[in-house]
Amino acid sequence: MLVAASIVVCSLVSMGCDNADNDMHSVYVIYPNVGRNYLSQGLQPVYADQTEDTISFATTEAWELESSDDSWLHVPEGIKKYTNVKSNSIYTVSDLVTFEINKTGRKRWAYIKVNAGEYSVTVGYLQLPYLNIHRPMRIMTGSDLVTSVNDSLVTICDSCNVPRDSIYFTTYDTWTLTAKDGQWLTTEKTGGSKGYNKVYLSLTPNTTNSDRTDTLYLTSGGVVNAIPVKQYAKE
Repeated sequence: MLVAASIVVCSLVSMGCDNADNDMHSVYVIYPNVGRNYLSQGLQPVYADQTEDTISFATTEAWELESSDDSWLHVPEGIKKYTNVKSNSIYTVSDLVTFEINKTGRKRWAYIKVNAGEYSVTVGYLQLPYLNIHRPMRIMTGSDLVTSVNDSLVTICDSCNVPRDSIYFTTYDTWTLTAKDGQWLTTEKTGGSKGYNKVYLSLTPNTTNSDRTDTLYLTSGGVVNAIPVKQYAKE
């Protein structure tokens, strides 16, 4: 949707003033605003099963959008190009960028360039190769999401007599959850709809002298993540 509006308070990326007619010429990004997000090096993080996010910008100029990698990052067709701008008007533009589900097993990033008159700004998206699991947490081996080479999940550990635990996650598609062994570890739910979910785990007491492990498999959008669970031996 194209709307002529007043300037909102935001970081101004590119601007200029034509002294001949006192016209203001500018373009700036409203969302994503990731300039201070050192964890993603100025890229907007999205997850493997995520298929859309927002782009929002404001400009006084006719504009055209282009993706640096259209194989997975797609420019919204509804605002891809617009030339019928009016003088001394500021257009606030917002639409959904779409992504292909990331089944590559690796991180990938690409940029959308907003070309507006003689100015241009870029918006970057970093698509992670895994699902958005909140608990257990992930430990990065690098200093940020781009350089980290092994963002592994912490193993859920319980003592021998703990009967219940839980995991939290957000998916962008329907999901399923299964246990590899399922002999001593079961889940309250085995599937559900997209969104934030908290799923309780039931554990039978470990009466043996050995620790035991199982693996939960969370699947969304065809992406599978393994969640390790350990139960310690009897005390």
